[in-house]
Amino acid sequence: MYPNPAHEELKILLPSKSSKNLSLRFYSSDGKLIRNLEVKPINGYFTQTISLLGTPAGIYFLESSN
Repeated sequence: MYPNPAHEELKILLPSKSSKNLSLRFYSSDGKLIRNLEVKPINGYFTQTISLLGTPAGIYFLESSN
């Protein structure tokens, strides 16, 4: 993930050995689910750019599973 800290957008690039989609969940520091995304692997990587416009400044957690 980059940049960190992020302001306008967050880019995620993760290697994949699976053809299954990756589930990404973003949580606020108080545990509230902010976003839930499904990402398809492309050429062996999960890539996603997420707009942060309208997202309040703070600490967030990312959970991924597939």
